[in-house]
Amino acid sequence: LPVILFAQVDRTHAPKPGPAPIIKVGEPATFTLANGLKVFVVQNTKLPRVSATLTIDRAGVLEGDKAGVVSMMGQLFRRGTAYMTKVTLDEEIDYLGANINTSGFSVNAFSLKNNFPKVFQLMSDITLHPSFPVEELEKIRKQELSGLAQNNEDANAIAGNVVSRLVYGKAHPYGDVETEETAKKVTVDDIKSFYNTYWKPNIAYLIFVGDITADEAKQLAESGFGKWERGNVPDPVYAMPKAPAKTYIAVVDRPSSVQSVINIVTPIQLKPGSPDAIPSSVMNNLLGNGSSGRLYKNLREQHGFTYGAYSQIKSDRLVGNFTASAAVRNEKTDSAIGEFFHEFNRIRSEAVSSADVSQTKNEMSGSFARSLESPSTIANFALNVARYNLPKDYYQNYLKNLATVDNVSVKAEADKFIQPGNMHIAIVGKVKEISQGLEKNGEVKRSG
Repeated sequence: LPVILFAQVDRTHAPKPGPAPIIKVGEPATFTLANGLKVFVVQNTKLPRVSATLTIDRAGVLEGDKAGVVSMMGQLFRRGTAYMTKVTLDEEIDYLGANINTSGFSVNAFSLKNNFPKVFQLMSDITLHPSFPVEELEKIRKQELSGLAQNNEDANAIAGNVVSRLVYGKAHPYGDVETEETAKKVTVDDIKSFYNTYWKPNIAYLIFVGDITADEAKQLAESGFGKWERGNVPDPVYAMPKAPAKTYIAVVDRPSSVQSVINIVTPIQLKPGSPDAIPSSVMNNLLGNGSSGRLYKNLREQHGFTYGAYSQIKSDRLVGNFTASAAVRNEKTDSAIGEFFHEFNRIRSEAVSSADVSQTKNEMSGSFARSLESPSTIANFALNVARYNLPKDYYQNYLKNLATVDNVSVKAEADKFIQPGNMHIAIVGKVKEISQGLEKNGEVKRSG
């Protein structure tokens, strides 16, 4: 009988990583209307359906003592036009089997291809001729106040508001906190003023995705939005929020809490598409992005303090942030914070193994490749390139740039963006049960 010989594979060493795979990122058709509206078309004929999303390009608007204007405007937007009441509009959308959703900075429409031209007309009418009915605003306000009352009892909502104020302050859009008092002050005139100020085609993007050609999209865009008048839109500059001179702890007492909600935050300068964007993401994935992260393994698997501990590093045109968070048993609050800082210091002081970096990059590569299966991903990439002035080949080169990240660059990103001595720590919990030992991690202040 013939003898078949098999090559022996040395499984004691991980295989060396190969070159970054070359993935073709599709490019949408693009054009700009005379009024400045930028349009992208991603054609996908697998299913006979089409979506259109109109986005206003503003990172944030300072609402101040009228916090809630943007949210309430987004809801009121969909409640009627100069030509249709809310009831009529709802009936038309239902009859066409469509969905139209609105927010303070966007309108989205979705339907089957055959009905889409009519649906797009409704989308145009909502966008260009909103009626902003007073009676509907009062319904929205009641819902808003009810939601805010519930948030007053929700530890995560309380923590979110505390973090916004502490990290960004009242003079920054990201520091806005909607309260019952601010919601009660919002008027239809405030909403109309916001709409008339910011809803202009020259700072907007219109994205079509689905079974539609560039020519069909152009015809719809021209007919629906070609007469929309451009205008000057304010683009204020806000002071960059600074990290605290020294790490401290702000505690909000919630006597009914059986666990404490911990948020550790530092504002950072990290622009979308900057040289730090990809390596800092690798660093954060290693530290706390999911169940494979060090924070999860430490605080949940090793110590059993929590069901999950995570971190996030976020890029933003105005101000980015590094955040770590967990909800932990009351009696383990100070110990949990200690373990957070143990991991912060470890990733700064100890070299991450090349194997761990490779595994993380492989996971990120796979996630990126899978995302390309969705046509909306191609549209979002095109929108990001336009909004953030990225190189046209930014996403085409993503895997190649990801492949260059090594343990040296991971440590450099940790040194740059994780600053254990300059962090806001916000805790919402039962003060009587969580206070002991907190001072080991910084000055303790009562908040809220």
